[in-house]
Amino acid sequence: MEKSNDQKLKELSEREAFFKSERNFAGLIDVCNEYLELVDCAYTRERCIPLKAYCHARLGEDKVAQETFEGYGFLAMLIGQEVIYQSIAIVNLFIQKDPIEFDKFHFNTLLSWLRHAETSKLVQGIVFDYEDFLGEVELANESGVKVRNKEYTEELLEIVFVGMLRFSDQNVYYNRAENKVFMHVEGYFSDMHVQNHKAENEKLAKRIVHTDAPDIVDENIHFLLPRLRLIDYCTAILKQASVLEPILERANSKIYNGLKYHYEDLEISDISMTDHNIPEYYKVMFNSLEEVGLKESELTEILTDAQNDIARNWLEEINSDKDF
Repeated sequence: MEKSNDQKLKELSEREAFFKSERNFAGLIDVCNEYLELVDCAYTRERCIPLKAYCHARLGEDKVAQETFEGYGFLAMLIGQEVIYQSIAIVNLFIQKDPIEFDKFHFNTLLSWLRHAETSKLVQGIVFDYEDFLGEVELANESGVKVRNKEYTEELLEIVFVGMLRFSDQNVYYNRAENKVFMHVEGYFSDMHVQNHKAENEKLAKRIVHTDAPDIVDENIHFLLPRLRLIDYCTAILKQASVLEPILERANSKIYNGLKYHYEDLEISDISMTDHNIPEYYKVMFNSLEEVGLKESELTEILTDAQNDIARNWLEEINSDKDF
């Protein structure tokens, strides 16, 4: 009695698992061919062609590995051009290069792809034996993409606000999966929530010197903090205490006049707050309190509330279901 397709597929699945455990690349090539003969559809091609090419590459059959991708591009309309490019790039890492010969570039590239939510699953499906030469890898947390936070501590609000005071050449990201803020320096994340900043900086320096695998900025999880515009900060403060308007106008002028000679056609709407100009901004405000009858403690509370509102509003937007 002839076996049904379901029975054949079950047997192929069992053989595939066995050959993977045995690192039998030749056997896996045969399994892929049988899959393609039995069910020749887009899904089967998407899964089997890159795996088959990878197995040829691991056997040193580089030309055959490249030829295996011929016609793969026809699937672009069904699986996406990006998936095709990524699959070919993954296999290309192993063409003319055995994993035992990998240099730091090859190791770091593969590690980065495994840690990135968009490519991790694809890499695992092709390079099924990656742990043999990479060891245990902290894979991308795909569930983190779906995380939405509703609670924000005072510490988080403060750090988000501080992060918004970044310069244009600085990158500070909010990690939505962890509900934390990180600075991204020369390819590596540095935790802005730690108490011992000296130890964190030393850790960062070692990673840079040793050229560790870079940390991936995953656009589904990491969100670049916007720079805080002067006019937006002013609006948030006035929302807390409109009585401060004359003082804010003076503080705005102080910042503007200090920059206008360095930038042609500068508008006040172009100015962002930074940790360089905000102390001067505060100095003008605290030196003018008598004009509006406020105490230092009251102004401090107003500024804190304004800063928290700015940070909270941004966090609530990022943690909404809106597409970014």
